[in-house]
Amino acid sequence: MHDAYEATAILKKLPLQIESIASFVPDGGSTANLLLGTKVGHLLLYEIDLKKGDNSSVRLLQSVKNFSKKPIIQIAVVPQYHILICLTGYPDNILSVHDMTKARFPALSVVERTRGCHLFTLHVTEETSQTGVVSVIVRLCVAIKKRLQLYYWKNRDFHVLREDLCLPENPKTLVWSGESIFVGMRGGWKEYLRISLTGESEDLFPVGTDGEAKIVAMGQGKIGLMQDKKLVIIKSDVFMKSDVMKSDGQPILDSVTWTDHPVAIECDGPYLVGVMSTGVEIQTIEPRMIIQTLALACESREKPKLMSNCQLGLVFLASNYDVWALKATPFNDQIGQLLRLKQFELALRLSEFGTYVDGEREKLVQYIETLHAFDLFCKFNFQDAMSIFLVLDIDPSNVIGLFPDLLPAVFQNQLNFPDKVPELRGHSLENGLLALKDYLVEVRNRLKDNRSKFSLKPIAEGSTTIRSKEKLLQIIDTTLVKCFLQTTDALVTPFLRLQDNKCHLEETERALTKFGKLSELVILYKANGQHRKALFLLQKQAKRPESPLAGTERTVSYLQHLGQDHLELLFEFSTWVMLENPEDGLKIFVDDVPEVEQLPRARVMSHIRDKAPELLVPYLEHVIFEWKDESPALHDTLAERYQATVQALQNAVGPAGDRLNECRKKLKKFLEFSTCFTPERVLMRLPAEGFYKERYVF
Repeated sequence: MHDAYEATAILKKLPLQIESIASFVPDGGSTANLLLGTKVGHLLLYEIDLKKGDNSSVRLLQSVKNFSKKPIIQIAVVPQYHILICLTGYPDNILSVHDMTKARFPALSVVERTRGCHLFTLHVTEETSQTGVVSVIVRLCVAIKKRLQLYYWKNRDFHVLREDLCLPENPKTLVWSGESIFVGMRGGWKEYLRISLTGESEDLFPVGTDGEAKIVAMGQGKIGLMQDKKLVIIKSDVFMKSDVMKSDGQPILDSVTWTDHPVAIECDGPYLVGVMSTGVEIQTIEPRMIIQTLALACESREKPKLMSNCQLGLVFLASNYDVWALKATPFNDQIGQLLRLKQFELALRLSEFGTYVDGEREKLVQYIETLHAFDLFCKFNFQDAMSIFLVLDIDPSNVIGLFPDLLPAVFQNQLNFPDKVPELRGHSLENGLLALKDYLVEVRNRLKDNRSKFSLKPIAEGSTTIRSKEKLLQIIDTTLVKCFLQTTDALVTPFLRLQDNKCHLEETERALTKFGKLSELVILYKANGQHRKALFLLQKQAKRPESPLAGTERTVSYLQHLGQDHLELLFEFSTWVMLENPEDGLKIFVDDVPEVEQLPRARVMSHIRDKAPELLVPYLEHVIFEWKDESPALHDTLAERYQATVQALQNAVGPAGDRLNECRKKLKKFLEFSTCFTPERVLMRLPAEGFYKERYVF
């Protein structure tokens, strides 16, 4: 998929057959040391310049002839203690420890109890005390036929850790991980076994039908076990069969399938390196994929059989007579390749292994994750994209800009994006807006929480970000209205009614007008104190039968709640209602609404007398008889209106007897009932003739 490694032949056609390999980076780190044990017992030490990439970088430091009289079957190095552990071949098959600080690596000790050993494994860890002192703990497991011997390193020698552990069969391979030893059997048993340091053992699963047992230390509490062409990864610190096996007996945790049976496997950071008969195969677990296949140049056509992981990014391979260095491409270069290939998950994984100064990795992760989220958006995976944008604290205005017609053009033109934004329409646009709606609601809630931080990142370099929380809330709320209009318009009204909504008036006005949301426009105007606009719209729409605002009802309700702070506006727009529908017009001033009851009644009386005098008596009757108003001016005026009506009926041409009698009764009753009118004023207005009963009241 991409160039993760480069293979270089560093040793060709050695005159001695290689039996074992080990490597390490000494103090300083500019070179690597490579140890080769040979079939005739010679030990070779090479120095490899890590800055060079060809065989000119290799220098022979020591050639220890007759290091052993037998083949050197297995070697291992503990650089912290400068010791070499060596297993020599038949008939001795014994383990010895050598001093690497001296020429020819003289023996420090021979572990006599290991005679007959055919396999060993080391477990090296570092522990830091409370005082900050770092100790290197070295433990050794040796296989002798069907027994395992355990040792620990102290005072320049290995000491017995515990009594021997028994196995059902001779082991083929061993790996010590945590507090467990993993064993792959040979012969007829062909099973993997886990043994704890307490002696408790557990059968894991079969090696397979056509492969050999191979175990790979994965680090981070994981171990890999080969089963045919599959490497099964399990937890090394959980001693439970259910953790390893399904009910049908099949392994369950992560696994990697190779194209062939690997000869050897090493874990190198994020990669698994497998040596095949045809070359080298590079794979990853997260994500699970084949990354690269490498053919190894070899004049003798020998196939690699041994591997040694020297350090992160450097693996040595050895055949019988040749050695290759497998060197990783610098991680930053690999990440660049992966981003071009849109392999964001692996790019993130690689970012864990680079070397950074303060804050560099965080910036790199932010960059990769942002590209990942943008790519998900371009693939219409809106929910996952929004989730990542939220975690990354991407400026919501930048996210909104991914959608058409949500931001003003002047602001949209200030945004940059990682690549071309896809054109959204139809079903994809609706799905995107639904995801955006949920995202913006969550961002809004976080911004409303004063405890939350306010530090937003651009979606791409050079893109404008919003620094004002109030401005950002305005953009979010305005966009939410636009989203609701295109997806769930039933939410527009309750959202506009929220006291804390920050919708931009002109932008929201345009959006509501575009979608014909007249009732919602009235709510918007009212929420923003634009009462004249709201009342003008109500008046305009009142005479349109098809309009949701048809009639006078909405205007009456609006005016009733304006209150005395907007009295002039109330008088202005109540006039057309009183003329159009006097009954509704009267409701503006007499309904049981707190704001209506608190209006200055003398001014209301004057307004009604000027604009709709026929409503004056009903208004005064309601105020005096229902609300018990005791203002003399109102009582005087009602008495005057009664008296004027009686006089008008007396002077009228034609029959008016019943109505005249009713009005005279009203006047007489009012004069008897009221104690608040001004007697002199009322008496002065009553004619001397024709009003004897009324004057008699006085």
